[in-house]
This record gives sequence, C-alpha cells and structure tokens, in this order.
Amino acid sequence: MLGSASLATSYHFARAKSPPRELGPSDAIRLPPTFEDYNAAEGSHWTILKVDNRLDWRTALHQAKIRLAPNQQPELQTKSDCEISARVLRNRWSQYIPLRPTGSDGNTLVASQTKIRGIIEIVQASKETMEVEAHVREVEEAAAVAEKRRQAGAARQRQLMLEQRQKALDRFNVASLSDALGSVGFPVETMDEGKTKKESEEETVVHLRVLSDEELGTGRLPVAFWGATPMKKGWLSQINFNAFKHPSWPTRLVGKVRNAAHQDFIGTMRTTSPDTGFTYLLGIQAKDSKRLFIHEAEMYHIALRHEPSAKTANESGKPGYELKNLLIQDWGTLKKQRQNKQQQARASRQVQIADLGGYNQEMQDRAKDLKARVASVETQDAELKSKLLPPFDPQATDPRQVYREGLQTIAPDVLLDKEPSLSPKQLVDFFQKDCRMQAKIVGSRLGQMDHGTRDEFTDLSWCNSRLVLLVLSARAQGDMVAKSTEEATKVASQIAALEALMTLLLRGSKHRGGKCLPGAVAELVGLDPDSPLVAHWHKELYEDITGKRKVRAFNGRKVLCMAIIWALHLTPRLALDLPETVALDLGLPPQQLKKGLEFVGCTVNEDRLPEGQGAGAVFKAKLEGPPKLNRGHWEGGKGGGKGKKRGRE
Repeated sequence: MLGSASLATSYHFARAKSPPRELGPSDAIRLPPTFEDYNAAEGSHWTILKVDNRLDWRTALHQAKIRLAPNQQPELQTKSDCEISARVLRNRWSQYIPLRPTGSDGNTLVASQTKIRGIIEIVQASKETMEVEAHVREVEEAAAVAEKRRQAGAARQRQLMLEQRQKALDRFNVASLSDALGSVGFPVETMDEGKTKKESEEETVVHLRVLSDEELGTGRLPVAFWGATPMKKGWLSQINFNAFKHPSWPTRLVGKVRNAAHQDFIGTMRTTSPDTGFTYLLGIQAKDSKRLFIHEAEMYHIALRHEPSAKTANESGKPGYELKNLLIQDWGTLKKQRQNKQQQARASRQVQIADLGGYNQEMQDRAKDLKARVASVETQDAELKSKLLPPFDPQATDPRQVYREGLQTIAPDVLLDKEPSLSPKQLVDFFQKDCRMQAKIVGSRLGQMDHGTRDEFTDLSWCNSRLVLLVLSARAQGDMVAKSTEEATKVASQIAALEALMTLLLRGSKHRGGKCLPGAVAELVGLDPDSPLVAHWHKELYEDITGKRKVRAFNGRKVLCMAIIWALHLTPRLALDLPETVALDLGLPPQQLKKGLEFVGCTVNEDRLPEGQGAGAVFKAKLEGPPKLNRGHWEGGKGGGKGKKRGRE
C-alpha cells in the first residue's frame, strides 16, 4: 500500500509542469525553540504519541499523566470524560525517524541523533477494547508474579553463591579474589562498582505538556516514516533531505544519499480524514525531567524515488555483467552475494582438460554399454505407478473411467457389504437428510476441530479426519442426497472406509513400528480381527518383508494415493479444495500432499485461503485424466543430496 502510493506520488512530482521551488528563509522548516533546545541537550529523548482522530487531543491530553512501569502497559490519567486507553507499540525496525534542520537556512533536514524512548498509541476505549485490555492486564499480572518468583529464586541463588565465596576467601585468608590473583602476578583491572550496577527499573510518571500556539511560533516537527522502501544499512545517517513547496500540494522532501549518487528518496506529507485514522504527536523530554512537551508532527512517508528516463544507453560504459554484479553487491541477500562470488570465481578459473588420447574410444564404448543397461524413463515411471496406484486405464478420456477397476482394489463392494459396523443407523440417517442440514452439521464439526473440541451428541462425532469432512461438504454443496435407505447405507460404508484409510495414514507407520499382522490393522481401524476387509488392506497397503511370511511393512505413500483416489470419487465433480491443514493434521508437509494429488492425475492450483477463514495455502485439485509421465522428475528434477528431507515411507 505504501509502495504503490509513494511511487505514484514520486512520478507525479517528477513530471509536474510547474517544478517546486526551494523553501526560502521565511518558509524554512525550523523546530520550536523548546524542542530545539532539548534536542541539543545531552540525555534528552523523543516520544511519539499515536492519537485516535476521534479524540480532540488538545483537550484529552491537557494536564494528562502517563504512568510507565516495567513489563506493563502504560496507564493514562486524564481529566477527560470519555474512556481513553493507551498501549506501547513496538518500533522493531526503527520506522519513525524525527528530523532536525541543519544549517542557517533550514532547508536541509537530517536524522536527529536523539533516541526515541517509545511509541504510545492512545485510543478512545470501547467496551470491546476494555475487555481485551482487562484480559491483557490479567495475563501481565500473572506474568509479573511469575517473574517476581523467578527473581526471588535467582536472588536466593546469588546469596548462596556469595556465602560460598566468602567461606572460600576466609579459608585462604584473602580479602578478595582480585587481591589473591594480584599477589601471584596476574594483572587485574579494578572496576568501579557503581558502573556495574544496572539502572533500576522503577515506575515513572510523565506529565504531558501541550505547547501553546505562542510557544510553537513558526516551528514545525517533521518525522520520517519508512515503510517497504529498501534501505541499505548506514544510509539513514547519510541522507540529506531538501524541503520543497508548491501551491498545489503541501511540503515535500527529496532526499539524497551522500555516498550513492543514484539513490534518491521522496517524502510525501501524510493526510488523513478527520473522522478516521490517527494523529501523530511528537514529544521531547529532558534527561532529569518528568515533563514531556508535545505537539502535532508532520509525518512524511518516505519512498524510493522513480523517475522515467529517456536515456537507455549505458552511460558508465561498463559491461552488463559488471553492472549486475554491482547491483547484487548493493541490494542482494547474503546468499545471493555468496553465489555471485562463486560464479565469478568459476568464470575466472582456467581449467586444463587433459588429452584423453587412446582412451577416448574405450570410454565411448563403455558409455554406450552403460546406457544400454539403464532402463528407460517410461519403464521406471510405469514400475513406480504399479507399486503405488491401483489399476487404471491410461487411455481413458472420461475421468470417472480412469480408476473404475482400481476402486475395487481399494475397498471392494463385496467386502464392504460384509461389514455392517461401517454403516451404523446414525450415519445412514445423516445421508438421508437434506443438503442444507448436512452442510450445517459438517460446518459445526469442522469448527469443533479448529478449536480442538468434540460434541459426542452430533452425527459426525466419530469423524476425526478433516479430509472426510471436506468430502462430505463437497457432497452437500453438490446436492448429493441418498434417495433410498440402500443408497444411504452404501455411501455410509464408503465414507467409513475413507475414515479408516485416513486413520491408517496417520498412525500406520507408528503402530507396532509399521510392521504388523492383520490383527494390528484391525485394532487400528476398529474392525474384527477376522474381517476379510482387514485381510485385504493388510495385503494391498502393506509390503512384503524379506524373511517374513505373515508380517508386512506399512507403505505410507501407497495409502496416501489410495485415500486421495477414493475421496475424489466420493465427490460430485471429482474435485476437492484442500487447505494445507489437511496435510498438517496427518503429519505431512503440505507440498507432499500436493505431489500426491498430481501423481494420481489431478490438476492442482495453489491459492490462498479467503479472509476470515484462516491463513495458509489451499490446493484446488480436480481429477481430469489418467496419471501423466513427469519426465522432469526422472531426468534431473528428482533432487536429493545432503539436505533433502525424506518423505513418509
């Protein structure tokens, strides 16, 4: 927001028909006398107040006091009738920089060397803000009690240490450790004890003093605000701003870095609506004074200046690669700078290639032999898909025909019919309700999962998988309602099978170390140990172990592919919108879920969640055809190396 507005402003400023004139002595920017004297005094400091525009800051802050205590929010005491609250804002990136004039004309501004003590936001308190502040105070009080307890323990430890130290000194009959070291020839530097003591953190009260118009005079208080503008370290103290004025707009600042001739910055005065936003006040306080003089500041948003240039030729005469190297040195990250240095070193290094001589033909013959032994990319890809995917039709044009036979490999209808526990009456009744009621129940269960709660009396209290709930939501949005009890029973068993697959994916690699008999699979999914469906899953989703006849090893990648295919075929359009929380709930990296969707043949578009629905990515996947060959994966995009993380086995 700051960048676009600032760039547009700088372009308009550079192309103005009537160029701004430099301020004369009568229009020069000067600090009020009080601020100028305090700024020159040693030990003074600035304070910035960010006041809600709904408040009349002159009336609200007249004879006001701010009580500041360590590790607590400030307490504002005013004579105003309305409730006013204050809190400290963090200035981590030093974005607020008070400016001071230099020279006799006052046209040139530089950064003030006086430090900023803090930034305090003052707003008109509402019922909601008061409740939040009350909660924050409770948390802070609890933290203060814990900190006090910790300090008491630390003081006790120091006391014990001093007692042990004194006993050691008495035992060896020496006055202090420094005297003992000095007596045997060690050089010891003594330090004034007063310098080692930390400044006591005590509660202080600051009295606000609003400057009158007579005291302000013609003085002004310029403050620079740095947003997303790139700023090299050390430039802040090297920028000189010149003030310009034009009849059509307020004062603007143009800054130039002394040691970088091509880096210009422009400052645009900030304006806000009287009913919205904030007014910024700048205050200054002497070293040993409790009085803070305040008045409204002129806020300038600083942005890098961009001017259109008609010259396209390289005026420096340097080659393009040298200009690129200079640009990387000035603006590149540390990693980019390191890579650039390595590239330059490789380019300048002369590598002598030995003459292979008579070995040339022999090496060519050996290369041909090795190439003949290596399997083709198509063969490797087909072998991998046969291990991880159910049978599919690579020539199918209708997406629903791709895995038509493979669905019977995942969960055969014959075996599902033999498991009445997969279709309880409560779940069958759920699929016979209208779509709006189904969507409402699914949304309620998703909200419970987001907050880590569970309502045992809802129809979906048994569901612990976010993917299953998203499938149910897609069915409700697509008006997929069971028209008979038989159809509802079939859908219920299919959804229960998907929940069982998600349970296997989440816990299969950890249960019994991932190596088990069919009974352990039944224990995971909650079925009878003699269930034929359990035996089928143990055979299809677990791999053989060399030397073991009955014990098999869990194959997590195959279960992930099977679950994705099964879930897609339960939706009306073979499509799902999966937020990255689905992968996180399963303990998978989000990109591994995306790769699994693409591997089974989906087209995946990555997007961001809408506002109000959380943060993170959402993968919009749709099955549009059979799996395709990813040639880049086999011909060099495979990756690997020292830092590559292994996926779920």
